[in-house]
Amino acid sequence: MWRHKTAISGCEASRRKFTGPKKGRFPQTDDAVFMIFPERRKTGLFVSYDLLREEAIKKATSLNIPQSRFKASKGWAIWFTHQMGLALQCRTTICQKLPKDFEQKLLNYQWYITNLRKTGNFLMGQIANANETAIYLDMPPNYTLEKKGVKEVLLKTTGCEKLHLTVMLAATVDGRKLPPLLILKGKTLPKLEVFPKDVIVRAQEKGWMMEELMLEWLKIVWSHRPGAFLKSTVNACP
Repeated sequence: MWRHKTAISGCEASRRKFTGPKKGRFPQTDDAVFMIFPERRKTGLFVSYDLLREEAIKKATSLNIPQSRFKASKGWAIWFTHQMGLALQCRTTICQKLPKDFEQKLLNYQWYITNLRKTGNFLMGQIANANETAIYLDMPPNYTLEKKGVKEVLLKTTGCEKLHLTVMLAATVDGRKLPPLLILKGKTLPKLEVFPKDVIVRAQEKGWMMEELMLEWLKIVWSHRPGAFLKSTVNACP
């Protein structure tokens, strides 16, 4: 009983008995996987179901356990966390809240687009959803496996979570994805870097989408999308 003193003191008051965590078919694998949990959380690193499964497969392979007997499935990972008293918890941060009337605002915007398409007789490919968004160099996850009952869930970062670049993404109503425009921070592009052919890369001193870059996007992306020169001859909506 004294071996499980911490677990007993932390369990629910309504629990009638405590027999300790049940061992799986391969206890050596379970023990090895559980050892990585305190090591990572002590340094503020995240722990996920996929990470547990990867470590379990590595340990099983080192023990010559065939994959036909131990697959480290998602079900195993959930069972394992329950047995070890772990749960998926959100990191303790102040999250941005949506406005109370966001649903009505969303409906109003949909009605506006629908009426605009009717009155303007636009084709599906002439309407697109475009947005410029920041991609941060360090994007720590919002969730990690942690011991049940922990009030403060910390996640370690590299300190680069405020450094970012900008990407311009767009997709037309008929389902076509337009080439992304990537804006790096700097006056010029790196000379020795080779970028993908289907991605347009530009440099801006602060890494922001400015007026000249928006005009360039309209010229090289929007004006060259498939069907850009088509015109509707019938009503787009009945």
